[in-house]
Amino acid sequence: MKKILNACLRIFFLIVILSVYQLSYCQVSYWNNLIGDFSSYNDYSSFSYEQTESLPLASTSWASSFQNRDCLKISFSSLNQGIKITSLSRFTTGCDYGTEQWYRLRIVYFRDTSCSSLHFTANQLLYDTVTSYDIKQIGASFTGETNILPGNWIQFDTYVRCKKNNGLIQITAKNNGNSGNVYIDSIVKWTPMSR
Repeated sequence: MKKILNACLRIFFLIVILSVYQLSYCQVSYWNNLIGDFSSYNDYSSFSYEQTESLPLASTSWASSFQNRDCLKISFSSLNQGIKITSLSRFTTGCDYGTEQWYRLRIVYFRDTSCSSLHFTANQLLYDTVTSYDIKQIGASFTGETNILPGNWIQFDTYVRCKKNNGLIQITAKNNGNSGNVYIDSIVKWTPMSR
């Protein structure tokens, strides 16, 4: 019994030491949920909502407690509508002085009706400086058509190998099919941290 107890204690201390080593010496990452978790109306007002490609603008609102989640609601009331959603403030990447890091943008969303022709694009637009308007890097992903199943929460990711210091998040949604609603639960950025 004493040997088993000693073996368990050794394993426990080994796990603690490895955890401390990982936190102290290895690269640690986390999901930064400050950009858009839509837990309050203030999160909804942290983005601009614009027309895209001359399509009529879909309407947006903050939906509290949709399926026990607070969400951004995009309503497509007719065929051929679209919207461009851009964060109003820039995020800092921490990629100064020639360092490079991977960043991931994850969007969690729900479509409530059949969507034979809904297109979603997520972009991370990266700039040299906070005041620059010249896009120097972009990370983008596209999903659409039959990839978007109604009645399910879906995670949609886009990646960029960051070489620039700051960026904006931009999402476009276009509907060329049935009317209905899309609920975005969160727009979160995966942030690498170096020691």
